[in-house]
Amino acid sequence: LEADARAQKQFLQQIERIERITDKMEIEIADYLSQISSTEISPRASGQIRAILAASNYLERSCDLILKIGSFMVRSKKEKAYFTPELRQTLVSFMSLVQEALDLMNTNLASDPKDIDEEAAVLKEKEVDSQFKQLHRNYLQLMGRKKLKVQSGLYYHDLINELERLGDHVERVSRELAFGKEKRNAK
Repeated sequence: LEADARAQKQFLQQIERIERITDKMEIEIADYLSQISSTEISPRASGQIRAILAASNYLERSCDLILKIGSFMVRSKKEKAYFTPELRQTLVSFMSLVQEALDLMNTNLASDPKDIDEEAAVLKEKEVDSQFKQLHRNYLQLMGRKKLKVQSGLYYHDLINELERLGDHVERVSRELAFGKEKRNAK
């Protein structure tokens, strides 16, 4: 949140580069899996292909959200949207929680499907949802009491919304990758 404009611009350019790579990877994965699907495969393999396609899509959409979050942060700084120290701290805390979800997703990506901790991913996403709801209530109270400028409030609200959506997507990646396990009821 406190990075200088040049560092933020460089970081955003790096995110844009990674996002373009994930777009290409999603297409290549889909093409490859489409070729495999055109052969005779078992119902289990067909289910695995669908799960990999879904996980690939959620990964790409996660990168889109990360780029969007980075853009919001750069724009908010450029437009001098002010977050109080308390709001900055809540954003940092929320970002840390979402980072924990991302870390868990990365661990699950590197794991064998039977070893994926789907339950931990679901629990972490519930934590993200719970914290988002609290932040959203606080935001509405601040806006209602006119304790936050409208422009700053909108950036803050956009950031917490996109962070919550990111939490949803990273949990779905883990859930889809757990195709080797017996599927639990979706939430």
